[in-house]
Amino acid sequence: MKKHLLMMAALLGVALMLSGCSGGSSGGNKVIKVGWYNAWYLPSDYYDGLFDDFESKHPEYKVEKVDVTSVTNLVSDVQSGTQPDVWLGGDPNETNLTVGYYEGVFQCLDDYLENDDTVNLDTMDPQQMKLTCFNGKYYGIPIHATQQCLIYNKKLFEENGLDPDHAPETWDEFYEYAKNLTKYNSNGEIIQLGVTNGPWVYQLENSNGTSGTFKEDRISSNYDSEWVGDLTEFCNKVYGITANKDVAEGVDLEFKNGNVAMAISDLQLHFDDTIPLEDLGIAYVPKPNGVEKNYIPSLLFYFIGMPADCENPEGGWEFIKYLVTDGAYYQNSESYLGDPVNYVPGQLPHIPTREAVYDDYVTELPQETQSFIDKRDELLNGADVVVENYSPIQSTLKEIEKKWNGKVDSGNVSTREALKGIHTEYEAQLETWKKAKEEKGWEFPEGKEAIAPF
Repeated sequence: MKKHLLMMAALLGVALMLSGCSGGSSGGNKVIKVGWYNAWYLPSDYYDGLFDDFESKHPEYKVEKVDVTSVTNLVSDVQSGTQPDVWLGGDPNETNLTVGYYEGVFQCLDDYLENDDTVNLDTMDPQQMKLTCFNGKYYGIPIHATQQCLIYNKKLFEENGLDPDHAPETWDEFYEYAKNLTKYNSNGEIIQLGVTNGPWVYQLENSNGTSGTFKEDRISSNYDSEWVGDLTEFCNKVYGITANKDVAEGVDLEFKNGNVAMAISDLQLHFDDTIPLEDLGIAYVPKPNGVEKNYIPSLLFYFIGMPADCENPEGGWEFIKYLVTDGAYYQNSESYLGDPVNYVPGQLPHIPTREAVYDDYVTELPQETQSFIDKRDELLNGADVVVENYSPIQSTLKEIEKKWNGKVDSGNVSTREALKGIHTEYEAQLETWKKAKEEKGWEFPEGKEAIAPF
């Protein structure tokens, strides 16, 4: 499988070279300008090996790294004609990577995905591809997405008389488990947590399979809805289990320390710094009472796309293909060789590459690790992914939330009154933002507000 992928990539590279694709040159090599943002959880040189590996497999190309640290910077680059050929970025907290996959900033990749023999809609995971799809068109390839699940400590379940193979499935069960698994010493101080302290509103907001704190357009407020009111009140109820309680001296409450029973976390994480895999249970995020289907809330965290009107689109597509095929294989081989005991592969979006990684590396892992991966993949394959969203004015929203939460804490308003206040102020700020982006001279079709410079 690996040899097949490498050979295909090499043949396509030769074909592109013969066709005379566009792009600058450096010593006879066509330049691919790669704009990138290095996420906080990656070392600063994380992609250097990938860039070197790409150039060794595609000697007709030369990678030129360009720092593009936010979507706003990218918009400015597109407006000024200085955009890179691809943008590898993510982390909506840092780059404002929200629903910014529309014409005018990123090229639609449908033609490539329909005509390429290696990377196309038949070879890509359809659940993950939802994250870069808007109005039926694809504007990027997901590299990493958070896929929320419930993780739990089977050992603590057993010690408290609970079935280690059954996690709480509903909100009511989740609350009862969290309460019963929280333990105190003789002074009433916490020595064991039933569940980590959130942020559950954002982790549970799509657990009913519909929109959460934002409406279907992904930017308008849904804070005044009955759903968000019920969600917030439930989360406050869970917070109340340990409200105003002190943690016992010398106790470090962390899931990895074995004194926290449950947490809502990312199915894609590598669990090499957590509890032993034989004690680690994973399950779907608890859902509201009455909801039958299981859903996996998912937020795009790292993706690669091709900026509009870039100089070298053929080279850009070649790099995108490399990153999800040979590049993904290279990264996983490095991870496996670096720690062949604790290695856990990500859920790679390109299915043939995922199969190659599994064939070459997963089959060599200890049985308990293979069993964990099988369970993880069973969960991913058994539920629909629901796309989570961030606001295009997320920092403004946070300030509004902080203000109204303070009013709730002081007893001046109820939770639902605060949510209506957040809704009203946020919508007013959103309208101001929409007007401001028009003054920047950028023409945005309907639904493109989330990538306007601000």
